[in-house]
Amino acid sequence: VNPDNGSLLLTVDNAGEVDVWGFEAEIVARPTAGLDLNVGLGYLDNEYQTLAASTGYPITNKLPSAPKWTLNAGAQYAFDLGNERGQLTIRGDVNYRSRTFNDPQNTVAIAQEGYALVNARLTWDSADENWQVSTFVLNLTDKEYFSSAESIPAFGIRNAVYGRPREWGVSVT
Repeated sequence: VNPDNGSLLLTVDNAGEVDVWGFEAEIVARPTAGLDLNVGLGYLDNEYQTLAASTGYPITNKLPSAPKWTLNAGAQYAFDLGNERGQLTIRGDVNYRSRTFNDPQNTVAIAQEGYALVNARLTWDSADENWQVSTFVLNLTDKEYFSSAESIPAFGIRNAVYGRPREWGVSVT
């Protein structure tokens, strides 16, 4: 806040130096004909090495939008319907993100706790592969989560944008 007239001053400056490291691993397998499995795991750590005093938050804070753990897993099974009726594929997947801060200050009120999203899909492909019809459900458990959030204490404002609720649909290709 400008001390002369009380207006808001917006500044952009480097906060300091941060070390970021982690790993990702992914496994894809087809244990039997028609069955596909996939699993992915990610780990991310970040630590400020230096931090400008003007930031107003401690060097122990974590970067925003940087979950420590991410996990995804999926399975699908495709089988032939026989007699030139095409193929049916059933798929399910889950995606997990651990706790995430939405601002550099690590404001607890707008932090997103760890959550998982579950999706499902059923797809029919015509025998000549010219047509495909799918029905799907995204966020099957209707999990409520922040896709972003901000806190502006000078104005007493906290704002959050929620992720998409459960949605379903049909597609024809």
